[in-house]
Amino acid sequence: MILGARGTRIGVALGRSADGGITVSAVGTRGDRVEWRREQLLDPDRPIDDALGRFMLTFPRRLPWILPRVAVALGPTFVQLKRLPGLPPLSDSRLLSAAVRESAPRFFLRNGIPIEVSGLRVDGAADAWGAATERPLLGSIEAACRRARVRLVTVVPTGAVLASGVDSPTADPIIWIDGGSRYTFTYADQRLVRAVRDRGAAKPQPASDRLLYAAALGVARRWRSEPIAWRPTDAGIPVDGRTRRLAWGAAIAAIVVAGVIPGVTSTIAARRATVHLRAIAPLRRQAIATADSLRVVTAALDQIARFAARRRPATSVLAGITSALPPTSAVVALDVDTLGGTFVALTPDAGALVTRMSRDSELGGIQIVGPVTREAVTGPGAAARQLERVAVRFTFAGPKP
Repeated sequence: MILGARGTRIGVALGRSADGGITVSAVGTRGDRVEWRREQLLDPDRPIDDALGRFMLTFPRRLPWILPRVAVALGPTFVQLKRLPGLPPLSDSRLLSAAVRESAPRFFLRNGIPIEVSGLRVDGAADAWGAATERPLLGSIEAACRRARVRLVTVVPTGAVLASGVDSPTADPIIWIDGGSRYTFTYADQRLVRAVRDRGAAKPQPASDRLLYAAALGVARRWRSEPIAWRPTDAGIPVDGRTRRLAWGAAIAAIVVAGVIPGVTSTIAARRATVHLRAIAPLRRQAIATADSLRVVTAALDQIARFAARRRPATSVLAGITSALPPTSAVVALDVDTLGGTFVALTPDAGALVTRMSRDSELGGIQIVGPVTREAVTGPGAAARQLERVAVRFTFAGPKP
């Protein structure tokens, strides 16, 4: 008899009517069988915790000293339910949930009221679903459960569990009306894959029995397995004499276990830490190798940048020498470095060559190095002519082009 009472689960769904009032529906289930149903429009003149607590006091109870378990589904007007983009590529839902809670304003809208982020349903690397709701609303739900002396086990978005409450779920989307707005939820194997809010006011339609209690029935069936959920801080359990006795018994048992099996907790923690370090070891090695490669590439790019900043384009050097050469002159050899250069030329007049090069603003320190010799140069079908072979050294006087 006690096991049968404890096996009863109650699903409660909160939503809004077209005029903004809060509607609530509830079903009591035992296994796959629905035992009773309730629905009501909460009194708008009362706080949510008071009105909801009064509604929960009407729930049937098999044994007065057994606290019924209650799971609550929040309609789309109370919850921001969405696929979360831009998450780090982590497969651990706890780490992802912590990252989303730290940067909640990046993923969810805020209107000045503190929000609470739910757990995440991770479908793959950087692919997850999550939800957020106002923190005072969760506090009101917990307070209502304490007033009604029921055990709050979880709070979930309606869109996450709606398919489980439909008697004959299909692959077709489920249309849900909440607060005068229309929402379309698409599921695959009773898992939410798409949620869309249709713009514009929805046409009022009479609710069928199939959908009237679908949210309450869905959360009653999936209260344990749905990851997109908020777990209550105190489970909504009233503190009475029986609860205190159980707490003292649990405390004594914990002390006995801690004394008999010392070090179990530290051993488990060390084992978990070892497994975690072993799992991230390949990522650490990869990060170190990537950092080394980046250092090598950065050093090479730095050398290239310094060289490009100091070098002078060869075209400008050749242009200056070419403009300074007298007619019928030729460059035999040219060697250029970062400071200047040296070239050997055959020219009719070495002095005129030096004079013309001195007029170039980009060339300075013009001087003849080595002896000036005369050579006879012959060409096809032309008489031999006397040219002077001269070696000239120059430096870069002007700024770099």
